[in-house]
Amino acid sequence: MTGTRRIVVDASAVVPTLLEETHTEQARSALASADELLAPELVYYEVTSALAVAAWNDNISPEEGQEKQEIARRLPIITVPARDLDVAAFALSMKLRHSSYDCFYLALAIAEDCQLVTADRQLAQVAEEVGLGDYVQLLG
Repeated sequence: MTGTRRIVVDASAVVPTLLEETHTEQARSALASADELLAPELVYYEVTSALAVAAWNDNISPEEGQEKQEIARRLPIITVPARDLDVAAFALSMKLRHSSYDCFYLALAIAEDCQLVTADRQLAQVAEEVGLGDYVQLLG
């Protein structure tokens, strides 16, 4: 891994920094400890979806959801276009037999030689099983 602390973050690492969840403190600490945050552009789609679900379930108000969305937009995340990662994400999805959405994040971590910070236990497990566990930092 490189000398600068760069990490890839997925929605399961970003959302707990916005909402009080099981891994909130750990997620905040992981993001704060990095010099650079990276993510495929789809991170904003997934964060928006999670905030909408939280509002539908009355865990937050729609106004709070919009405020949290604005906070997420201000996070210093360097985004990478999905089209730059789609071939690698597909190959990983086939190798891991796992969601291609999640594989976009892992593909970026591999391309940038850094770790993906995630709360997704299943992704961490399948990555470990195929020898890619060093690219995943599991929250929790």
